[in-house]
Amino acid sequence: MVRAIAAKEGFQMVGDVNEDYTHLVGTIVKIRNECRAAAPNHTTRRISSSTRALLETRRHMARQANQAVYAILSRLCRQRLSEDQANFVTSRLLDAAHSKRSLKMEKRALAEHRLSIPCLKVPDGSRCSSRPGMESIMANFYSALFRSGSGQTTAVLSPGQEVPPFLTSEVLHAIEAMPRGKAPGADGITVELLQACGPTLYTALTGRFFRYLAK
Repeated sequence: MVRAIAAKEGFQMVGDVNEDYTHLVGTIVKIRNECRAAAPNHTTRRISSSTRALLETRRHMARQANQAVYAILSRLCRQRLSEDQANFVTSRLLDAAHSKRSLKMEKRALAEHRLSIPCLKVPDGSRCSSRPGMESIMANFYSALFRSGSGQTTAVLSPGQEVPPFLTSEVLHAIEAMPRGKAPGADGITVELLQACGPTLYTALTGRFFRYLAK
């Protein structure tokens, strides 16, 4: 369905580069909205509509102007969330019992969402249980993990040097090789959406890559 709608769009280019990029993002988001269907998910079943309405009210409330009301509403939200969680666990266990599934496995599946890391090991082998210390350990670990030691530099084109053309097959390979299940950026476009649009979008991106770099 996504690929069929994308094929009808055409992805025409606009004169200005910035306007063209905005138009491209808007077209992809439009395709996503046309194909999006409301489906029940984990959060919808876990939180009731009344609790969700309370959370939405608190989200849009000016905290500094209504501190007393905000505190009462926060307390009510915590109470409702606790009740919804208890009802959700009960319904899951009852459903497992009626379906003759293992209650032990069902409880383990529910407990996986509540597990926390009690401590982390530091390089000298000792254990750190404080939250700031654990955050520092994780920050150092991922900084070292993603730090590049190859010393490669990005090639800079000299003035007047022609930009090499892109191939549609290169764009296709790059998008198809991107890992799925990652959070989208500020534009809300996911990897799955780009892959679903197919060759029509790949061709449009190929021309734009060449044009944007040439500008």
